Amino acid sequence: MIVVGAGVIGLSCAIRLAEGGYDVAVFARDLPLETTSSVAAAIWYPYLSAPEDRVAGWSRTSYEEFAKLAEVEPSVQLLHGREFLVERTPDPRWADVLPDLTRVGSPPVGFADGWSFTTPVIDMPAYLPALVKRLEDSRRSQQTPARPCPRGHRRFETRREPSPNSWCSCRFQWSMFFGLRQCWCSS
Repeated sequence: MIVVGAGVIGLSCAIRLAEGGYDVAVFARDLPLETTSSVAAAIWYPYLSAPEDRVAGWSRTSYEEFAKLAEVEPSVQLLHGREFLVERTPDPRWADVLPDLTRVGSPPVGFADGWSFTTPVIDMPAYLPALVKRLEDSRRSQQTPARPCPRGHRRFETRREPSPNSWCSCRFQWSMFFGLRQCWCSS
């Protein structure tokens, strides 16, 4: 499998595929800490999510995953906070996902409503390298001994030295190609 992009979405997809037993290659223009994900305000909050009939299920799955990660990954924390609203608002469709969502009894002046709840907050500059390590670890646990390409192809050239796990494209084995400049396997 080939995943394009080394931001949080690309790395998360690659991890799920690798942990599911697939051979994964990540192709990316930028290193993870050079992506937009590295400066994202990473807080779990299904804002303007659609389709609404599926949002609650997706929200539950992602909340549970981040809650588990918060137990073992320092870059993911469960933090308590409050959101204030200028008008009275019905509970969101994903309200039952949160174990402690409550209405704020007396919102500050200028606000008519509010919620209090615990939500995952992710420190992206620390989380992205943790995703890379998790991806490498998942691949390493399934890894077969390295061997050269049976067609004699050379590896991709990257901005940094290729890892000992990198393979040419004809093998579709694990590799992470950041800053791809040239591929010799097409010859």
